[in-house]
Amino acid sequence: LAAAHGDRVVLSGLGSEEAFAGYQRHVTACAEGQESSARDRALGLAQMWHRDLQRDFALASLVGVEIRYPYLDKDLIDEALSLPTRVASEDLSAASQWAADGAKGALRVVARRAGAPE
Repeated sequence: LAAAHGDRVVLSGLGSEEAFAGYQRHVTACAEGQESSARDRALGLAQMWHRDLQRDFALASLVGVEIRYPYLDKDLIDEALSLPTRVASEDLSAASQWAADGAKGALRVVARRAGAPE
């Protein structure tokens, strides 16, 4: 669709769930105070190369577009992987907030703290 409209670069949300604890298993781990959540998410990010990125690169090449992945930025990932333990320890309601947000959790918490509207 992007190539058909003449767009040469597209943005992907790939990595946001892993980086910001967006899956229910991450919410559960954070709510229980398990620090293994960051390790689990880092493994998920590392496995993306074989599972997702190779596929995306091949498809993008076929249609003549370039994909950019803002959620895979190293600095963003470093900060994101440090969030759940820190946020959970600062604000015990954060874990329930994450679950209530349909498992898009930390990303929404951080966005709201930065002033994004609900």
